[in-house]
Amino acid sequence: MIDFVKFVHPRDPIVKVASLRRLRTVYRWYEEAARLQQPDKFLEIGVAAGYSSYAVLRGCGDKLPSLVTWIDFCEGKGQPDGHRNYALGLIRGAFDVNLDDRYVNSNNLQDFDDDYDLISIDGDHTISGCLHDLRVAGKHLTPHGHILCHDAIDRPVRDAIDTFCEENHGDFVQISFFNLYQGCIIVHRSGTHLDTCPMFSLLDMFNK
Repeated sequence: MIDFVKFVHPRDPIVKVASLRRLRTVYRWYEEAARLQQPDKFLEIGVAAGYSSYAVLRGCGDKLPSLVTWIDFCEGKGQPDGHRNYALGLIRGAFDVNLDDRYVNSNNLQDFDDDYDLISIDGDHTISGCLHDLRVAGKHLTPHGHILCHDAIDRPVRDAIDTFCEENHGDFVQISFFNLYQGCIIVHRSGTHLDTCPMFSLLDMFNK
């Protein structure tokens, strides 16, 4: 993966709250998840700076998704900031992708026109907001798709993931990566058993 410092915005406050080693590791996790999934369609809810999307697209290699959808949780502002424009420029300059880019609050979305093989959620971190994003994602996840959840170390996010899995009566299960920066969880359909799930190999790589 490209060195983190070569694609992060030089004034992004994230580099002041976490070490570069921890940041490199979590973005490598996104890249490896995409390499294993090889998504034809990728959705990110809560784009923020867009770095995780950049890592995902690098992980796709030569077979880029036919559709990339960005939904930004912008707290009602409706406008991107400079960091987001920076990542947007990187992605458009480096990857030839069909990009559906929306500056809308994810809480206002109920449906998509497509189903997605890989969905990243890092938007509204309240229980209700995260649960809403998970419910929408669950409706539009392909049978062998995966949902990547960041900031799972936050109790509201954890509670939302637990509630989502419980209300679906065991149809979805979790793979946890709490050694990563801010904690990550992969949610996938229980029909894909853990020992055959392609994401299982990430446990050995990142849960050390």
